[in-house]
Amino acid sequence: MELSKKAQVFLKYLKKNNVYKFAPIDMSLIFGVTNRTIINWSNELIKNGYLKSILVNERIRNYEVID
Repeated sequence: MELSKKAQVFLKYLKKNNVYKFAPIDMSLIFGVTNRTIINWSNELIKNGYLKSILVNERIRNYEVID
């Protein structure tokens, strides 16, 4: 599966800035988009093996970059 252009830009940002773990709200402020948009990009990156979700009380709260 190929990544969308926006998901590619997001992944490049994470790697370039050494972001290994993040919350969607933090990235939404940086990118000027909604939390939902970051979650959608993150889900795309999870499906392609670049991220994994971190569960807290059965809800996804953070994401972690897979090396």
